[in-house]
Amino acid sequence: MRRGPVLVLAAVAVLGLAVPAAAGGSKLPPSIPDTVVNEYLYDMWFSPTPSDWIPAGTIVADSGFRPYPNGLPYAGFSDSLDANALFFGTLDEQLQEISSSTMRNLYGDGVCISTRKLRPKGPCALTPAAIELGNYLVAKARAQNRSLGFTLASAGVFNGRIDPIRMGAASLGGQSTLTLDAQDVLLRQSAVHLTTLAPSQTPAQVVRTLIRTMRPGRTPAVLLLGWEQGSRSLGLSLTPYAVYRKAPGVFDIAVYDSNYPTRERAVRVDVASNSWEYLAVSTFGEPADTIRGDAATLTMSLLPLIESLGRQYCPVCINAPAEDFVVFDPIPADQAGLLSYEVWSLRGDPIEDSRMMPLPTLNAPLAQQAEIPAARVVPDQGYLIPIDATRLTESIPASLLITSGRDSGRISWESMPVGSRFMVRAENKWGIISVKSDQQMQVALSKSFSYSRRSYEVTISGGTPTPAEEARAIDLDRSTKTVRIGHRFGKAGKLDVTATIHKSSGVAEWIAPGTRWKANESLLLDYSEWTSPSGQPRLLLLQGRDFVREIPMVLVVN
Repeated sequence: MRRGPVLVLAAVAVLGLAVPAAAGGSKLPPSIPDTVVNEYLYDMWFSPTPSDWIPAGTIVADSGFRPYPNGLPYAGFSDSLDANALFFGTLDEQLQEISSSTMRNLYGDGVCISTRKLRPKGPCALTPAAIELGNYLVAKARAQNRSLGFTLASAGVFNGRIDPIRMGAASLGGQSTLTLDAQDVLLRQSAVHLTTLAPSQTPAQVVRTLIRTMRPGRTPAVLLLGWEQGSRSLGLSLTPYAVYRKAPGVFDIAVYDSNYPTRERAVRVDVASNSWEYLAVSTFGEPADTIRGDAATLTMSLLPLIESLGRQYCPVCINAPAEDFVVFDPIPADQAGLLSYEVWSLRGDPIEDSRMMPLPTLNAPLAQQAEIPAARVVPDQGYLIPIDATRLTESIPASLLITSGRDSGRISWESMPVGSRFMVRAENKWGIISVKSDQQMQVALSKSFSYSRRSYEVTISGGTPTPAEEARAIDLDRSTKTVRIGHRFGKAGKLDVTATIHKSSGVAEWIAPGTRWKANESLLLDYSEWTSPSGQPRLLLLQGRDFVREIPMVLVVN
């Protein structure tokens, strides 16, 4: 399976953090509250670029793009638009979800429950798996600065591939007003690093590629830089728009950086030493310093623009390749690096490299949340996911999403116990997803699965904690249209069972709260005759394969 460099792209626009006191009096305009954080942001966003880092020399390639007027006239943002509203006068309404139209544009019509009577570029009812993926994309973007979205969107408008109206502009990126539609575009572009990979290149190769492919009216790629800051892996996404020969063997790549709106800046490349350097902030509140890389680190790469703006591989579509998508929702930033996972075969040994590809992340130095790298996995008969939470310093909420075609499973912990280990089992051939731990745990499982014009979601949650070394499980059998629920190893339990049907005509949800079963019993949800929101599933209590009784369910949504 192809592998690309795993870069962690950084953001720095974070409010509410402690920063060193600024020397001297305030430089802020009278309309801006005089705080240390605001002074830091003002200096970063509005101070001139240091002269050593302004592109200089003889131009050898030039697209015509410039940070002003083609870059976006506001800064990268994380979980809040307050700073942009204060400094740039943008709207402060935060987009809550990615639209179904954008999901179609990103992944194709396979994200829709039904493709009947779909209007081109119009909305549709998304499958549960597509909704899960969309929610993840929003959580990821809200937890991080959208630097990749900024660079791709501004270049896309300049290249004529994105309608400026979608960015709240008449013609230029610099006219963008950060509408909800513009935020939707930024979300769409921020998602592509999961599916469009940047091929590994040395700094000298990057310079040669830009000189060869850049031409007036076209910037060919986004430039990704990565570096280490202590134990953290950080990075940036930049729009390269010109190349200057500064000196023999030394080139300035002129870039737009969303952390420095409207400022012209340079990434310096020494072809002889095959190295690069750039002036950037690594820690919020601290001065910018020089970051570096070379041919050995392979931390400079180009993400192709045409592929990034085009239709992406869809991990939740019916016609998707035989790969699963495995990803955690973002976790609190102070626990970054303390929660990890691997992927093993069902035999219990690490999976072959050919069956797994780790994906790049977009982590910010001081964002409130941090990503754990996602992975694409060739499922074969199935696989195990050992999760190591032994290094956590506090209990945290955590959620693991596994998609397989239009089906998906999710495992969620309201509070993942400190010092615990977990083993997730995904057996695609039999539709089984289960999780066990070396500690008692409270965990929720959900399974979403689709047919041509309808889809279902079954969730088990709450109830009594699952004992240590017991596995809470959902087992889907498409041949009988049933879902077996309970403990894999036969222990008694109690939980809430929720079943939902989705069709283009509507949604219905049924619940059986506080459902109990004894040792060696299990629950069976029968959806064989539940084909529309007006119907009803049946929940059965079984002992082995013998029917014991039917458990009543209550309609809560219709």
